[in-house]
This record gives sequence, C-alpha cells and structure tokens, in this order.
Amino acid sequence: MAGAAATAARAATTSRRNEDGAPWAPRLTSVATGLLVVGPTRIVVAVVLVAAARLAGLGGSAAFLSFAAGALGFGAFYAASRGRSRPVEPVPVPLRFSHAPWWVAGVRASLPSTAGLTVLGAVALSFSTALAAVIGGMLAAMGVLALVTGVQLALEERRTGTRLWVGPGLTGTRYAG
Repeated sequence: MAGAAATAARAATTSRRNEDGAPWAPRLTSVATGLLVVGPTRIVVAVVLVAAARLAGLGGSAAFLSFAAGALGFGAFYAASRGRSRPVEPVPVPLRFSHAPWWVAGVRASLPSTAGLTVLGAVALSFSTALAAVIGGMLAAMGVLALVTGVQLALEERRTGTRLWVGPGLTGTRYAG
C-alpha cells in the first residue's frame, strides 16, 4: 500500500504545473524544526498566561495548583491517547521540492493547537484567572513534549540520514527522505 501511495504522490508532483508552466514543487517543512521552534514558544506563552493571571489577582498557591493541574492533566491525556493513534506512513520525498524557512515550520506547528489555546487563555483571563493558569499548564506540557519529541526526531534523523517533512495543506502529506 505504501508503494501505491508513493507512486501517487510522485505522479501528483510531476503532473501539476506552476503558473509559468514549470513543474510544481511543493514547499515542505521540517517536522523536527517545527517542533523545536513551537516548544519554546508554547512555554513562553504559558509563562505569560500564568504571570497575567497572577497580575489579575490569582494567588500564588492557586496559580501553582492550576498550572500543575493543566500540565498533569494534559500529560495524562497524552499518555492515555498515545497508543490509540495509527502512525502515518510517510511517502518518499518528491523529486522536486523547496524547503520552507524555520519560522514557517514553527507557524505550521503552532496551528491550530497553540494558537487556539493562546486565544482561549487570553479570553479566560477576563472571567477566570484560574482557568487561564490551567491553560498555561497545558501549554507548558505541550511545549516540553514538543521539545523532547523534536530532539528525539532530530537525533533519529541524524542517525538514519533521513528527514521527516510535511507538505502543504491542512492535513499535510508526510514525506521522508
């Protein structure tokens, strides 16, 4: 089945054309780079949310407990759901492709989860500072997991000489090469 998917992916990239008639080349983003950029971003946003909750009047103990509940809750959810997802088999990298810059990989990795939780946290500050701190804890846990996964993936890519890429679009085809 993976062979058929690879053939279809290569055919799609060679039959499509740009406006100037040149063969279409997808712009691929590095998965490891995206994880290594979004991890610290999530942690910074988490710290800002908790600090804003404290400035809005949330006590130190309540902020810590809310933050811990968010981080531990997200960690438990992540651990429980980890075995249920099916891994997506990547297809070979197209013959022609371009590399997206590091910041594009970071933006792509932040959508929709990081952006959505950031907005929810900011809105929560207006009616529940404790909820904002919980969301901060969730973002911090997501940031740590992104950093750990990004480092593991980068080391694996270095060991095998193969990089993991994601293609354009909302779902983004996964490529290896």
